[in-house]
Amino acid sequence: MYFVDSLFYSIAAKGIIENGWWLHNNALGAPGGLHYEAYPAPENFHFAVVKLLTLFTSDHALALNLFYLLTFPLTAVTAFYFLRSLKYSFGPSLLVSLLYTFLPYHFFRRYHLMMGAYYLVPLMVLVIVRVCLEQRLKGWKIIVSILICVAAGSSGVYYPFFFCFLLLVAGVSSWWNRRSVAPLVASLVLTGVVFGILVINHLPTIIYQRTHGAASMGNRTVGDAEIMGLKITQLWLPIGGHRLEKFAALNTATILDLL
Repeated sequence: MYFVDSLFYSIAAKGIIENGWWLHNNALGAPGGLHYEAYPAPENFHFAVVKLLTLFTSDHALALNLFYLLTFPLTAVTAFYFLRSLKYSFGPSLLVSLLYTFLPYHFFRRYHLMMGAYYLVPLMVLVIVRVCLEQRLKGWKIIVSILICVAAGSSGVYYPFFFCFLLLVAGVSSWWNRRSVAPLVASLVLTGVVFGILVINHLPTIIYQRTHGAASMGNRTVGDAEIMGLKITQLWLPIGGHRLEKFAALNTATILDLL
């Protein structure tokens, strides 16, 4: 695909192959080269996975396609692990993890490659559930939770933002219900880990923009809130052009039509 963010990831993947990492590309942006630090994209965990794939191929397009295909089994595995951790039986866990893996979102976001790589989300939810349900995180659970927070903080901005918000909600809720400050402290510490790692991943952009000024690329307009906002109708109504006519009509129907 050669539009939207797919071009960005193509250039980044080719830069990883030719230059070792994606932030600098001397073959573009003459005379000084391309400096991706100007554009905030703290998704280094996913780029590290792409880097591993480039050890087996020097074709950037193949590496990106392999990464996209890899997100399917990774999502299934993490979703299955989440469900089994909550003591769900094997069959339902397998079925739900596969349904979650093959959500339409996974296919619609193929050009927003890193947003379609939501294999870390079940692990984030697992941390939230543990903070909410358990009296105190300790032993290997706190170590795994911190590692998940480190990975989450290196996987962009959108998912870590909701992760931190829900972590705090879980901590406050558990503190209120249990009358124990331990869950609240755990949620604050884990949120701090996510935020701190996110800032570390964002440091190249912070340093570059303090030195050279903020770049105009990446600025959002007011209209983007309407186009890209998380809307209840988008979550509940069937997708546009649904193969079932009655479902497709629901997407375009007005309130009066539904009544």
